[in-house]
Parts: sequence; structure tokens; C-alpha cells
Amino acid sequence: MRTIEIIENIEYGPKDTIYFKTDHRFPTITDVNIISDELIIAIHRVGQKVYLIKLNENEHTPTYEILDTLLLNYQTEILTRKNNRLYIITFGKQLIIVDIIDNVKLKFIKEINLSDNNNCYHGLEIYRNNLYIVPSIVKNEPLHIVKVLLNNKEYKISKIITPDLIKNTGKYRIKDISFINDNKILLIIMINNGKTLMKDCNHCDNGFIGLYNYNINHADPSKSDSKLLDKYDFGESHLDSLIINKLNNNNIFYLTAQEDEGGFIYKGFINLNKNKIENITKIKCDDFPHGIDINNNYNLIGFTSYATSSVYISKLDELWLNEV
Repeated sequence: MRTIEIIENIEYGPKDTIYFKTDHRFPTITDVNIISDELIIAIHRVGQKVYLIKLNENEHTPTYEILDTLLLNYQTEILTRKNNRLYIITFGKQLIIVDIIDNVKLKFIKEINLSDNNNCYHGLEIYRNNLYIVPSIVKNEPLHIVKVLLNNKEYKISKIITPDLIKNTGKYRIKDISFINDNKILLIIMINNGKTLMKDCNHCDNGFIGLYNYNINHADPSKSDSKLLDKYDFGESHLDSLIINKLNNNNIFYLTAQEDEGGFIYKGFINLNKNKIENITKIKCDDFPHGIDINNNYNLIGFTSYATSSVYISKLDELWLNEV
């Protein structure tokens, strides 16, 4: 396991504190994207920064070098990448587009406002040249999934709305999304307890991962339909990020979770023949894990920890040697 610790000189205040029961965290390194075995991207939420990081190998100890840092105008949350273009969700309603130039420089490209309301978006994934974004908080509108058409001329925005999303507006907070195929997706969902806020001591919601069948009406996404096929309940927990390993149609997913016993990386399998979530296992990690990524070309998995302000990089097969 390789550790990249990034400490910013920030004075965190009460408004930055997020609780899971009596444990708390400050939002530090919030996500990672693995470009290669020598190059990664990391983002810092409160620091509002994007880092381009080179991983070095020497005879004794692995080191790293921050090649470039880009300061944004917003707190960051989760990112994804298509080739050399980064798509970063802020802790709010902005989508930030950043390019990686010659693997040595970061360049701000564009800022897109996703809503006229004060929504807070959290997870995102690129699928078939569309960017899909899910909200943790919606204000004055139904729960939805944002669909952004990716091209260099315009970024057409539409909102996927289903009866299930309408019914659970105000109850569900969707934390992340990942497509299995054109009709089946995984969603990480937190169920609002309706009593406390994340900034309150003793706050705790219940979380689950849901396997959904989605029939997206591309002509009018607001008239789409969905059905919950299966789910795995985590009980009292704090879930954040999800990724599916689609290599050879394995459909193995990984997600980050904070529970009573601390931080964990979960692993599970999507059985499409039975429409079931199966073979759930987990490994212990540092507290308050948040972002997660895999790169099959290099057999690497990476995840971040708010508690340690760090990125962790491991060989995918080696990480699961420490299964709980």
C-alpha cells in the first residue's frame, strides 16, 4: 500500500466539521483518479485544490512530486476523467472542467451551473458520452439525476426524473452512481433520519446500495422510469463513493464506508442473471474514506481518507489479502 499525504495549512471551523455519531472529520483529500502507475489526480475539498501528482520509484522508498496545483473557486467533492479532461463536482451545484496538458500542467476550462436551486451534487460517472450526476441535497424540486451531453461546443443539461425519485424526495440522498449497462445502474443512497444534520454531533443515517433497472426516456428524461431490483443494507453508516470494475464483464463493485468500527472498503458482485447483489466482503482502512478509483490497465485501486488527508494506492489483488 502506497500513501500520499497532502496537508494544507487550513484553519478548519465548526462549519467544516462533519459527524458520524460522535466521531467527526474535516473534509480534506476527497477523491483520486489514477491516470497511470506514475500519474494521479487528487482533489482537496476545503482547500479547493486540484493536484497533478507524479509517483516516483527509487531503490529504497517510493516518493511523489506535485507537478501542478490548480486553485478553484469552490470546494471540491468527486471527480471523473475522460482522456485528459477532468470533470469535478463541487460541494454545491457547479461542474468544473479542467484539462491535463502534456501530463505536467492543469488548465481550467469551464464552469457549468447545474441548477437554479441550491442543490448539492455529489457523485458522477461518464457513460456513453454522457456525464451523469447525482444530488445529495435538492431544494424546491424533485430528486433527480442530471444528464450532461459531453462535447466541446455545448454541454446540454437535462434531468432524469422517475416516480421512485419523486416519491423519495426529501428522504433519499443519492451519494454516487455507476452504470452496469444501458438499463442497469448502482446507486449509493443514504436515508435521511429527519432528526439531525451532518454537522450535528451524534448524526447518523442509514445507507444502502441499490441495483436499479432504469428506462431513460432520452426524448424527455423527466418522464423516465426505474425499478429497484435488489439492495444491500449497511444499517447505520456513512457511504460516499462507488466504482464498478467492468473488465471482462466482471461487474465487481467497490465502495467507501464509515461504520461504528471505523473506515472500510467494501467489495461486491452484481449477478445480472439473478439481478442480485452478492458476495459482499470488506477490508479495514483509515477512518472516513471518501473517493475511490480503479485502473485496470495497471491493476491499481486508489482511495482517499478525510481522517489522514491522504491518498492510498494499492495493487487491486493485493488489497483484498486483508479481507475482514
